[in-house]
Amino acid sequence: MQDQLVTLETAKKAKRKGFWWDTFNFAYETSDGELQLDYGYNHTMRKNDSLKVPTQSLMQKFARVEFNKNMYPVKNKNGWLCVIIDLDDEEDYEFTRMYTSYEDALEAGITLFLEEIIK
Repeated sequence: MQDQLVTLETAKKAKRKGFWWDTFNFAYETSDGELQLDYGYNHTMRKNDSLKVPTQSLMQKFARVEFNKNMYPVKNKNGWLCVIIDLDDEEDYEFTRMYTSYEDALEAGITLFLEEIIK
């Protein structure tokens, strides 16, 4: 498994929900309105004018540290699903939809966390 960036749509949701941690990857809007990724240390835009694009594992850590939620993909015979556990009371949030890969299940877990768990 290779650590992957969240999708740009997920990065936008994270920004709306107050994600503030530093990242090495950013996206910025081009003159034609498209979002362009800028990777690593040599990003050229100002941080204030850009969208932070975290890795999936950084979003997992953000959920654990800031909200005490643990999320992880689980494989069964039908594919992958993502479980989100509240570490304070061990209440589980589980996807009923199956995904074909670990990364897709984790992306779905991050999206659920951003849309439904952070209020």
